[in-house]
Amino acid sequence: MVFIKALLVILFLVSATFWVAGKALPSFMSREEFKKWCNAWYAVLLIAALAHNIWVYVVVLLCYALFVLTKTKKDRVIYFLLLFSALPMMSVEVPGAFGIRIFLVLNYPLILVFGLLLGLYLQSSSYPRWLSLKTDAFVLLYFLFVGILSFRDDTFTNGLRDSLTIFLKFILPYFVISRYLSDLTQLNRGLMAVLLGVIPLAPIGIFETAKHWHVYDPVVQALRGGQGATGAFYDVRSGELRASVIYGSPIVFGYVLVILFGILLYVKPFIANQRFANLAGAVIILSLLATMARGPCIGLVCMYFAYLWTGPGGLAKIAGWSLAGILSTPLLLLSSAGQTFMNLLPFIGEERDRRAHV
Repeated sequence: MVFIKALLVILFLVSATFWVAGKALPSFMSREEFKKWCNAWYAVLLIAALAHNIWVYVVVLLCYALFVLTKTKKDRVIYFLLLFSALPMMSVEVPGAFGIRIFLVLNYPLILVFGLLLGLYLQSSSYPRWLSLKTDAFVLLYFLFVGILSFRDDTFTNGLRDSLTIFLKFILPYFVISRYLSDLTQLNRGLMAVLLGVIPLAPIGIFETAKHWHVYDPVVQALRGGQGATGAFYDVRSGELRASVIYGSPIVFGYVLVILFGILLYVKPFIANQRFANLAGAVIILSLLATMARGPCIGLVCMYFAYLWTGPGGLAKIAGWSLAGILSTPLLLLSSAGQTFMNLLPFIGEERDRRAHV
């Protein structure tokens, strides 16, 4: 059965990733807390895998987030960051009333917002209010601008629904996270939660390209009664499937991996076992290559050079890496695999996408 095979593959790769992560915990994180985080990730995955009905999945996941996951306010923010990328979007329409056909399009991130962050937002009177931070004005201007555009060439109810969705998906999480991650300890925990929550997707991305299979699709199809997937098409470049995992787009997944690599660079000095930290970095880079997304690859190089620039001997390190890249080009052109790799590079390669039905 394809569903069972997909679930076993996901569980194996996630378990292997968590095992490696357990060997490279930063100094500010206890092993007990790490186990709680891993168990929460497994619980969310198994809720989606065993529900076999989209509404059962929504209700059980919401109850789990509200009543079981954690009772501590600050930990709710941490678990939101940890679990935000654990599952695909998997949207479902909430029926409306009084002439309104759809009240809200509910998806996985919104379930987490309702279960973990909405209560904190409604009880945030003891924290800095709107416009108390300099960034608040820019976020509110963004919401105002996008909200106005939601009413353009659309019905009034659709505009209201889109504006509400934007507020719940972007504005409310920004407010809660910016208030509750108020010191360095909480910031470190928050970044570690993002790192631990997303890094299991890196080996899954490598597996997708190696096996030419979007492994999360059977899970989504089981919830929808055999319909739906994380993406309608398989993006193929140079004959290989471009990894996207839960994001539906290789480019989006690629940029997520770039952000993940940046967080790893920040967390790495806190990790005693540098071998496992280097292994995590290598897996992230291999997964980024599996996306075959040129923009994210450029972003990774620019970010890493900026990181080197801020450290001691930054200019010499940048020159060394640049020289290594230039000298390796002739060697890559000597083999067919190297030529294929060069064709995938931005500005140099000529390989283009094609999309194939499953």
